[in-house]
This record gives sequence, structure tokens and C-alpha cells, in this order.
Amino acid sequence: MCRTRLKPFCTTLVFVPLLLLLCSGRGIAEPSTDQPAKGWEKGRRFKSDRGVTIALSSGTQVHLAGNADLEVRSKVTLPPGVEGIAPQAFAAQLNSGRVDVTIDTKRRPADGVMLFGPRRTSILARGGRLSVVARSNAVAIGVHDGKEASVGIGTTWKIVPSGRMIVISSSVVESRLPAAPSRIALRRLALAVEGAAEPLQASWDAVPGAQRYAVRMLKTEDNSVQHFDVAEPSLLLANLSPGKYAVRVSSTDAYGIEGAPSAPAFVNVVGIALPNGAFLSNGKVYLEPNRPMAILNGNGIEMAYDDAEAYAAVETHVGLRGTRATRLKFRVAGEAEITPVDLVPRTLAVDIALSPASARWPRDKVSVLIQLPKDMAGFPKVELVPQVTINSQPVHVEWLRSEAGLETTIPRPPSYPGPWVLRAVVTDQYGCTLGRNFLEIGSMVGLDEHESPREIIRHKP
Repeated sequence: MCRTRLKPFCTTLVFVPLLLLLCSGRGIAEPSTDQPAKGWEKGRRFKSDRGVTIALSSGTQVHLAGNADLEVRSKVTLPPGVEGIAPQAFAAQLNSGRVDVTIDTKRRPADGVMLFGPRRTSILARGGRLSVVARSNAVAIGVHDGKEASVGIGTTWKIVPSGRMIVISSSVVESRLPAAPSRIALRRLALAVEGAAEPLQASWDAVPGAQRYAVRMLKTEDNSVQHFDVAEPSLLLANLSPGKYAVRVSSTDAYGIEGAPSAPAFVNVVGIALPNGAFLSNGKVYLEPNRPMAILNGNGIEMAYDDAEAYAAVETHVGLRGTRATRLKFRVAGEAEITPVDLVPRTLAVDIALSPASARWPRDKVSVLIQLPKDMAGFPKVELVPQVTINSQPVHVEWLRSEAGLETTIPRPPSYPGPWVLRAVVTDQYGCTLGRNFLEIGSMVGLDEHESPREIIRHKP
């Protein structure tokens, strides 16, 4: 029989006489007149579709799931001899749904929580993490870690130790918490080019008897946590920004009680910031020579080029090796799994035709025709930025846009005498040069001014 002090060695699940709470005579749990926690006032009822977490004190908090129906009661005064918790415990009536109680085991005395549920049950949370799921005809209690919990059933009490659970319905069934998946299969490294990485598939061994799985993904840089609830033993992890993530999986039984989490599986997401003009297409990075891309979150990551077998710590900026296609290989330091990325020279170019070839001013009109390549598949939207100069002086012209590209005509020479050199340069919106050409234009001085103009020859698109 467990003594009134509920010492830690009382971990065997046995019925004991009701000595602590809700009994008649000496040891009764009485309402307390202590000031209630903010948001936890007597008589307040929680019943909504949204979950809520309430800090009852600096070391005690409760989380109500979206399906919880709970009404706050006055604090109850515990009988003398209950170890590790304050003389008064927060209290509430749980009519249905799920409630999770977390009590800091390092804080002593801690503020306990008493939940009253269906079937004349009472649950005293004394430390650690505890889950209670109430239905109209059953109550399930799981003690995840920390101190054991005291569970009252009518006029008798049970001690539920950490790692165990109990279901109270027309009968009382006690067991271990649901088992954790034995392993999680997940790539150790992913690349996020200009934003988030491609979705990663996480899978694990199915747990016998598991109805669902709770997945928690922690980003170690900022301790942010994402929660997922899935029915199958797999999950597609999407929108992962650069950083290191730890993924744990818990199995959930038919009542919604979670077991212990699995060992973490880690994935490193390495960020790649592209320089202006570079882009990603069909899994390959197209970039200009001498314009390297930046590597983000490369701590603990190694890299190698092409067929090299020797790896070194990742560089902060990497690019093409000369002007040829290059393969970069990344891995977590010392591990065998490799994540490659192919770098391809950005070869987009335009043709610039200047005609007529033997132009003379003022006799001839000079045409500038900018033609795009026919095959633009895989290239992002390109904005042409043309510039025309005569003897290095910028010239303002009006461009006519067509399916082939851009065209303009310069009808007359500038005011200063020739000869002249007309240059046309086309860049994109990022400043990358796409093409250039020049034409030497002679003067009509000393020639027959009535000679017919040269024909403007246009290149076929």
C-alpha cells in the first residue's frame, strides 16, 4: 500500500484506500481562497475549436486542445504529506477532450493541477508532463515524464508512474505508453536555392496499434517548432528555409495519448543565394563565369568539385570552374550521403545586326536590330536593356518591339563631323551583357551627295 506521502518508490499500479483527496473526514481536498491565475478564473468555461495554452504559474501550464470542454474550479487544498507540490492545487472539471499539463520538476514546491473527469475520476498532476483525454464513457491518462500522477477512481486511488498510462471505462486497463518508431528515414542534407528547399520525404517504421503519429520539427537556430499530425508513417516536409532541423515522431493510440518521441533525425538545409542574372531551371543553376553564388548555413558541411574524392569545409562563395559546367557535391562532414548540384554557364545571347554594312552619313539611314534566340525554354523572363552610342556619346532612340526582338533606325548623323563609330550593347535587367556590335560610318564629304542610299539588310529571325 502506498503511503500518504506518495514517495517515488510507489510506482506499482495498485489500488489503495482513498487517503488523500475527495474523501470524507480528515484529509479532504477543500477549496482555496488563493488569487486565481490570469485566464483561469473560477467558473470560466473553455469550449472552442481553437487550442489554448495557459500559464498557471511560473512552473505550471496547461494546454487545452481544440476539442476540450473544461470548466475552471476553485483551487483545492491538499491534505498534509503530499510531497513536492504546494498545499493548494489548481483545479478544473474536464467534461471532454484533451488537456496536457506540464509542471517543472525542478521547481519545488511546484503548483499541482487537479482535474476531475467522467466516471468519478480525479487526476492529480504533480510534476513533469501528463495528458488526459476525456470521453463521455471513458478517461485515458498518460504520464510522459517526470513525477508519477495520482489517479482517483471513485473512492480508490492509483499511482501511475512515468512512461505508463491507464484507461478507465467499464474496466480499468493499464499499460505502457505507445511505443516510439524505431527509426526515421530522412535525407541528412538538402539545398535551398533562392528560398526554400525541395520537399523532403520523412518516413518511419509503422508502430503496431498506432492510430496516428505526432511529428515535431525543431529548428535549432531559433528553437521554433512545427507540429504535424498524420495517419500514415510518412510526411512530406516542405518550405524548409536554411538551417538545421531535428525531427521526432510519437505514435498515438485510439484515445489520443502519445507515447515517447523517437530519437531525433537531423536534416541540414544549406542555402544558396544566386548572384544577379543567375537562375535555377530543371534542377540546374545557370550563372555567369566569375559571378559566384553565396553559401548560407554551411557550418558542419563539406564540399568537393566534380570527380574529386577529397572534401573540404564549404566555402562561402562558389561558382563555375572557369567557363565550363561544374558539379558541386555537398555532404555533412564525415558522412557518405552526397547532395549534388550542377552549375551550368549562362549562355543566353542576342544577335545585334547593324546595317547597311557600308553606311555613310547623311546619305544612309542606319538600322539596329536586336534578335533574341529562338529557343528560350528554361530561361526566366528576360528584360532587354539596349544602349546605343556614337563616338562613345549616348544616343536616345525609339525602339519598335516585334516577335523577333527590338529594332530602331538612326536617320541622321550627330551634329559633329565624322567619321563615326556606332556601338550597340544589350544587357539584361541584372547588368549581364547579352550581346554587342559596332559599325564604322563614313562621311559623304568629297563624295557624290546624290548617290543612292545603301539598302538596309535585315537578318532573318
